[in-house]
This record gives sequence, structure tokens and C-alpha cells, in this order.
Amino acid sequence: GTPYGLNDKSPQWNREVLSKLVSLSQNYDHTTLVIAGYWNYYIQVNKDLFIESLRETLVKISQSGIHRIVLMGQVPRFGKQVESPEIYARGLEKILPLRKTRNYRNPIINDRIKEHTELFSDLLTELGLDPHRFVVFESASEFIADDGKFFPFKQVNDLLVPLYLDGGHINQLGAHVLTKPLSKIVGPSLK
Repeated sequence: GTPYGLNDKSPQWNREVLSKLVSLSQNYDHTTLVIAGYWNYYIQVNKDLFIESLRETLVKISQSGIHRIVLMGQVPRFGKQVESPEIYARGLEKILPLRKTRNYRNPIINDRIKEHTELFSDLLTELGLDPHRFVVFESASEFIADDGKFFPFKQVNDLLVPLYLDGGHINQLGAHVLTKPLSKIVGPSLK
């Protein structure tokens, strides 16, 4: 079995959480549900079961009163080129001189992130779900520098501020980077 989504082998609490979300959505005029995850892991474990579970989850949600559903693409993860303790330690420093970060310019990005985004879009189309209600958000694009490469820092004047706690988890500022584009998606559901 798997601990995610809705399928014959998923734990009962998955169904209970989804039922609670659907129930709570009835109490508000406008609701948005953001579904995010480490998609690459789930797909590697069992792609067919993942797709079946996601399909059942989306069908269940489509029958609810939730107004906007955002499938959030996976945030990029570092490869083994960058040690997690090092980025975490630098994250605690909060700021870095620009010259010290050159070794972070080329971390490994999971090439499958774009594939996941396409898989989500294809699944929504296959199910005939309203593209104004069900939206795919490619979060990885928010972590691309001007030169087109993935970059885990935000430049503030001549300093760089880390967006990650470690190789796979964004920090509070990293989450803030996603707030503006997500609010553009969520905002129309509030009108």
C-alpha cells in the first residue's frame, strides 16, 4: 500500500482528511486547496498506483464545493553535489556575500519535475476537469535565476539570502518566493 492519495490500500485517515476538507469547504464562500508533495518519490515507488490514487483524489475533490484546486509542482531538490548540512549552516547565517556562492550555481535539478507538470495537466484533461477550477502550478520556475539556471538564493543588493534549509526543503523565505505567484492563482477564486 501507499500512504498517499485515495486507493484501495491507502489508510483510512487519508479519506477522513479529504472528507474533512470537503466538509469545511461548505462553510465558506470561496475555498482553495493546494496539493503539494515530493512527487518524484511517489512516482518512483509505484507510478501506476500514484496516478490511480491522484485520479481518485481529483475525482472526489471535483465533486466537492472547493472552488479552486492547485496542483503544485515539486520544488527542485539538490543532488549530492551540495551537502545539506552546508546549506543549512549557511541558512542559519541568513546572508552570504555573492562571491561565496558560485559553487551553488549548478546543483542537480530533478529533470522529472517538468514531466510531473505535464502528467498533472494530462490527467486533468483526461478527467475533463475545468481548467479554471483545477490549476497546475510549476513551482520550480520560481527558483530560476536570470541566467536560466536553478539558484537556491534570492539576491538582495549585493548579498544572497538562502531559500532552502537543506537539499530538499525550502525555508520561510523560499515559501515567500512562492506566495506572489500562488496568490495570482488563488486571488481570482476570492472575487
